[in-house]
Amino acid sequence: MHFAPRLLFYFLRPVLAENNLIGSIPEELIALDHLEALVLSNNCLSGRLPILKGLSTLKRIDWHQNGMEGSIPTSYDQISALTTLNIAENQLSGSLPSAIEFLTNLTQLRLERNTINGPIPADGLLRLTNLVTLFLHNNQLSGSIPKEALQ
Repeated sequence: MHFAPRLLFYFLRPVLAENNLIGSIPEELIALDHLEALVLSNNCLSGRLPILKGLSTLKRIDWHQNGMEGSIPTSYDQISALTTLNIAENQLSGSLPSAIEFLTNLTQLRLERNTINGPIPADGLLRLTNLVTLFLHNNQLSGSIPKEALQ
């Protein structure tokens, strides 16, 4: 995928869903200053999830229904403004990072239909007091979600 750098400078909330995009997510796209949302769902993207750093304004990641693989990078816990993380229906593996608890503005967490394994970080989920939507089904997770997190 190739984007003109000058054009990318003006994107704050690029919505590139359902465009039959192939390949990995370009580094130029995730390095944009003041990026607020990045919607790349329903494409044919592959490769590992990119490491995201310094994206203090990023509120929405929606990369569901692609072919991305690997584990969720630990750098995602530094995106403090994030309200939506939807990386469902990919080929993600590894465990759910316990540092997810630092995403205190998160209202929507959708990780369903991957092969994420290991224990559900129950204590971390309890700290996500703004969480409204939580989809973890069709993974290989163990443990339970505390009732307090479901209220």
